[in-house]
Amino acid sequence: MTAERRAAVLAVALLVAPATQADARAQTPGVLSGIIRDDAGAPVAQAQLSMSGVRAESDSTGRYRLAGVPAGYGTLHVRRVGFAPVESGVDIPGGGSRILDIYMRAIPATLPGVLTEAAAGDRLRLADFHRHREIGNGFFFDRKEIEAKKALRTSDILRRLPGMRFVADRSGRQQLRMARSNCVPDFWIDGQRAPMLNVDDIPLQDIEALEVYRGESGIPPEFNNRGNRQCGAVVIWTRSTR
Repeated sequence: MTAERRAAVLAVALLVAPATQADARAQTPGVLSGIIRDDAGAPVAQAQLSMSGVRAESDSTGRYRLAGVPAGYGTLHVRRVGFAPVESGVDIPGGGSRILDIYMRAIPATLPGVLTEAAAGDRLRLADFHRHREIGNGFFFDRKEIEAKKALRTSDILRRLPGMRFVADRSGRQQLRMARSNCVPDFWIDGQRAPMLNVDDIPLQDIEALEVYRGESGIPPEFNNRGNRQCGAVVIWTRSTR
């Protein structure tokens, strides 16, 4: 190879190397962190965050950290019982970090002026529970049966059911999995899907009735139209605060 040819090859190599390194950095996962606060600026603890399959939970100071988030644009989902869910588009730099503070709006526990309609809604919701129970394709617990279990948490009740197992997630919390499919079931609260809920996020004393389905075949049609239905479902009916 002539000296001129060697020089040309070297020049091309020098041009390609930086581009290759830049592409590698662009594909390297990044980190998203920040603080979650409420309307008054107080920290929000135990908020559930999810982005591109990566999950985390805020600590007692409201701080969170999502490590290993795929680089590029994605949607951050934030959920906490008692607060309106938050969704925010975020661009994660490859191999870098991004700081994003989040504010969550508290949801009032009661709505004055609609007590009659709310009471009728409560009766209707429990009618659905009893209708599902009559079909008998899952496990069912009303308030009296829940209290008879002498349990402290919802997970204490579910551990006693066949086909249930628990594993620790990245934040150390116990996560329910169905042994048959080895995946996380869908969670529903008062007829609304709660995709970021964990099994013990709702205090057991706030639960009026509970339905548990181990697979897709037994789930009622209204809970079987989206989500990971092949993984089963946990349906929670909350107690009235009135």
